[in-house]
Amino acid sequence: MPVDRRLFLSSLASSAAISVLAPVSSVQAADWSSTEAAARKERNLTINMLGGKDAEQFVARISAKFPWMNVRFSGLVPSKLAPQVLAEQRNGVYAWDVHVGPTANMVRVLGPAGALEPIPPILEGLPPLEPDKWAGGLLQFTDNERKNSLVTYYRFGGGIFVNRRRMPTAKISNPRDLLNPELKGRIVIYDPTALNGASMTLAVAYKQYGEEFIRKLLLEQQPVITNNPRDTGEWVSQGRYPVAFYMLEDDIRQLGDLGLLKDVEVLEGSRYVLTYGVSVFKNAPNPNVIKVFLNWFLSQEGQDAYASIPSLGGSRRSDVKVYAPGDIAEPTKLESYGYIGGVATGQESVNKVIEIAKLRS
Repeated sequence: MPVDRRLFLSSLASSAAISVLAPVSSVQAADWSSTEAAARKERNLTINMLGGKDAEQFVARISAKFPWMNVRFSGLVPSKLAPQVLAEQRNGVYAWDVHVGPTANMVRVLGPAGALEPIPPILEGLPPLEPDKWAGGLLQFTDNERKNSLVTYYRFGGGIFVNRRRMPTAKISNPRDLLNPELKGRIVIYDPTALNGASMTLAVAYKQYGEEFIRKLLLEQQPVITNNPRDTGEWVSQGRYPVAFYMLEDDIRQLGDLGLLKDVEVLEGSRYVLTYGVSVFKNAPNPNVIKVFLNWFLSQEGQDAYASIPSLGGSRRSDVKVYAPGDIAEPTKLESYGYIGGVATGQESVNKVIEIAKLRS
């Protein structure tokens, strides 16, 4: 809704104002040398990222930059990561350092549960970070109260995927057509009872067509629900199900490279804008390694190393090339987009989708 977007944009403006009024402080050279020395003793960095082999490529770039650093990589989907982290922390286990990627579960689940650290105090312990190089200023957060996730860029995500060999445009040209009785039981959706790419794709449809449309789609059309996000891409590409809600970006790339998506297209207007950023977990075991990583990751070199893997990312830094312009949302034009996921405001639509989805059981 427009009001939500204005509130969200207002919060971004406030963040930008913070970066102007209180620039990221720099530490003395001797202090930073001490941080680096302590980081070498800690040695490990446990990082969670989406992206499969592409994420592993970025991890290799971290290791190449810091040969002494032992990077422990996990590729858990955030909706699976969040409950695992909460269970571990309840039992006094603090095993994670940073998450790089979609922020939806950070702002909705982990942040409110107190499972993340505020970012500003960490940044204050770093050398200068060139806040003027970032669109809107460096200090933009998904939640201006907790400031747990620093926004690095905005990306188009999700979508409704249609196998045109099974369902030509004459039968499905827009999401309204999904209520056709012919599609009953022939739509696959990744678990819409959790905050993920499928429920956020449904949130786009909710904002476009309203609550009644979502109720009919989820409750009357009897879609097949899967708990494995890789099923949707595999099944729609095979034609097992002609329509799928959400595909992992890594699957889109891999299946596309294999020529298995030649018959699959995304319905126009079905994608959302998702916020991506970096978050630090509470009581992280390697605080000094985190500082060394963030100092590089937020630099031009680090952001380019990340953004140049197109299926992974982009950057709000003005001195980093846009490698995948069709996938990256313009941070100065957020008001023109519909649903924006991964931020604290404007989440009524996805909340309602999840509520309706839970009625299935």
